[in-house]
Amino acid sequence: MIVTLAHSLGMDVVAEGIGTSVDLEGLRELGCEFGQGFLFAPPMAAQAVEQWLGQRELSEKRRKGKTRGKQEGEPRRWAKQSVPIKAS
Repeated sequence: MIVTLAHSLGMDVVAEGIGTSVDLEGLRELGCEFGQGFLFAPPMAAQAVEQWLGQRELSEKRRKGKTRGKQEGEPRRWAKQSVPIKAS
């Protein structure tokens, strides 16, 4: 299995083309860490990505009850371009 091989080499796994929640659940069960696809967002221009990531970051903080603003020098939570897909 590709996921097992990648993990044995100390690599993260990014799944591309995730379009449904069924795809997402299957990939989570396989141990895939990150994903991209229409389930998360349609293709977008580079300048729209930062705004989209900022909205996701705020949404996640609200969901967890952490609504304080980002502190100066604090790294962005979604530093990778792919979306974490592990169940929280």
